[in-house]
Amino acid sequence: MMDQQSAISNDSLNQLRNELTRLAQIRESVARSVGSSPAETSGNIESLRRWQGELEIALAQIETRSREIDVHQRQWASLPVPKQEVISPIPAKPAIKDDPWKEVLSISDDELADRLRASTLLDANKISWLKQSAASRSSRLAEEIVRSRSASLFELKQIIQGKGNELNLGQARVTDLLHEGAVATTYLVTMKGHDRPLAARMLKPLWSRDPARRRQYEIVLDALKTFIHPNVVGVRGWLMAGERFGSLTEYVPSVSLDQLVGLPCPAGAAVAICHQSLSAIAFAERAGIAHLSLRPSRILISSTGQVQLLGFSEPDWLRRVHACERGRSLQQYSSPEVLTPGQAVDSRADVYSIAAIASQMILQYTGAASLSDRSLREEYPPEVLDLLSSMQDPLATGRPRAHEAVDVLEGMADPQSLIDWPDLAVRLEEFDRQMPGRRAA
Repeated sequence: MMDQQSAISNDSLNQLRNELTRLAQIRESVARSVGSSPAETSGNIESLRRWQGELEIALAQIETRSREIDVHQRQWASLPVPKQEVISPIPAKPAIKDDPWKEVLSISDDELADRLRASTLLDANKISWLKQSAASRSSRLAEEIVRSRSASLFELKQIIQGKGNELNLGQARVTDLLHEGAVATTYLVTMKGHDRPLAARMLKPLWSRDPARRRQYEIVLDALKTFIHPNVVGVRGWLMAGERFGSLTEYVPSVSLDQLVGLPCPAGAAVAICHQSLSAIAFAERAGIAHLSLRPSRILISSTGQVQLLGFSEPDWLRRVHACERGRSLQQYSSPEVLTPGQAVDSRADVYSIAAIASQMILQYTGAASLSDRSLREEYPPEVLDLLSSMQDPLATGRPRAHEAVDVLEGMADPQSLIDWPDLAVRLEEFDRQMPGRRAA
């Protein structure tokens, strides 16, 4: 029986792999079309519609194969296993992370001083003073430079690698690398006229060289400068550097929620995340703004328990780029009307996304099959579970508005529950260890 089940499952897996390969080819074709000029894209409408139909068929087939595999795996799990086949697992070795200081401490203080003088990052008098200060503390020059915030660890690495010229980004000065993605790279920068560091999310040239798209993005960013709310990452403008273009936002020392998905999620933390996120969505709704691309990486949490949403400033064409680039990983948080071409959408789509994200965190951690599982009601307030279910109604008209959901959570939400969340504290500590001094920036 086991051989028969294995054959069935292997057949399903092979079919699943074939469908995934076909799906990837379709996504690449769509991505190339989105990356074309407006005229070319207009001429390919029929092709896009055909690809969309093929995409929907491929996704349906993948879902069918996935369900088959789940059934076979559950059947295998119910079979008795002979004692002689039970093998004690070998404990996995803990992952070893690279020491962020290794490269800058591999050269002598004198050599580092020479490279700094040649780069003009620090003047000779400053370097001399830092060397004396390091000697008095019995520390290395690089450590003293970072401790005194004279330069960041990232800047020192760029200087050592001979890439000091890359620290200039148009009118901005790069002090750190925050994130490297397929569509954009985000830097921590300083600029004249701004007394605090900013985050510059610079699109790759493929997506930023088109003047029409750039102009559309500029208009959106300029309009959102006055869109200010404690649970929204504030927009400060835009930055142009050669062919590269991107947004300037306030810098939020935090971790994104995608780094916490799958970890134990206390009920209080889930409620606080939903409450603050929905507060931002309700504020946006009153301004006639919808995000329409919410996902865990767009939800930031600071050490003070503050939740902020990122990405309200993305124009429609950039949302489509992300949809092609991320595919299923983005669709699992998208409402039915967002995934259906031609459907009207509003902020109720964002309400759906927040509920989908919160539900994922709860179900992945508890192992429950759905929010209606009775075991969940022992740990999570029934009102919260019922609210999350209603927020994911397939019809937008069946979902509560953001301000209505906020009212339900108002008396239960406490930011302190996020501050007390152990796994959040661990991630913030890793954040500081990997990028020394960044949180204090």
